Amino acid sequence: RTRDGANFWTYLTPGMEQRGAANYLGRETRYVGQIRVSGNTFCSQSPQLRGCEELCFEIRRDGDTFRTYFNGELWTTATFSPGNPRGL
Repeated sequence: RTRDGANFWTYLTPGMEQRGAANYLGRETRYVGQIRVSGNTFCSQSPQLRGCEELCFEIRRDGDTFRTYFNGELWTTATFSPGNPRGL
């Protein structure tokens, strides 16, 4: 869930491709794109989100919960599930 209330579900393939769905204000958007991870930085790029602009986040882990930060502000709170439970 993002700070503005959007819900995201993303499946990350072994080749670092992302396939997902975002629900914001009752509207669902499906997306595909690429993920890049380096140290504690996670970057995401998708033609369907942000006009293909890459956005990078700092990742912090607290047990099973992961939080991403953009420009020092909490952006997303996430949990991970094995496999692809939503069939993305």
